[in-house]
Amino acid sequence: MHDVKIVLDSKLTYKAEGHTEKTTVELNGQAVLKNNVLFLRYDETMEGIGIVHNTVKIKDGEAVIIRKGAVTMRQPLKKGAVTEGTYHHPYGNMLMKTTTKTCKGSWDEDKKQGLIKIDYEFAMQGQHVGLCQLIYKIIGGVS
Repeated sequence: MHDVKIVLDSKLTYKAEGHTEKTTVELNGQAVLKNNVLFLRYDETMEGIGIVHNTVKIKDGEAVIIRKGAVTMRQPLKKGAVTEGTYHHPYGNMLMKTTTKTCKGSWDEDKKQGLIKIDYEFAMQGQHVGLCQLIYKIIGGVS
C-alpha cells in the first residue's frame, strides 16, 4: 500500500428535481495495484453521522465500492450492465440498482499516481434518482 492524496470530484444530477450537486474533497488514503486490481482506501467523516471507511476496487470495466462504519454500502459496478447493491445508513436500509456507463481505472507504479472514473445511473428502492459521476485523482508521494 502506498500513502496517497485523493482528490475526489463527485457530481450528482437528480432527474426529478432537475438540479446537480458538485463536490470536491481532498482526502488521505492508500492505493495499491495487486493482480491487476487497483485498490483505493480512504476514510471520510460524514457530518452528523460519523466516520466511513471506503474501499474502491477496479479492474477491466468492473468495480465495487465498499463503505463500512456510520454508513455501510456494497455496490458492484460493471460497464454496460445493471447491478444491485445495498445501502445501510442510520435512517434505514435501501436497495440500490445501477446502470454503469463508465468504469475505468489506471495506475502508474513508478509515479504512484492513478485515476478512477465511474459514471452510473441509479435508483434507490425502485425509484430512479439520477446520474452519479465520480473521478478519483490519486496522487502519490504523500507522507
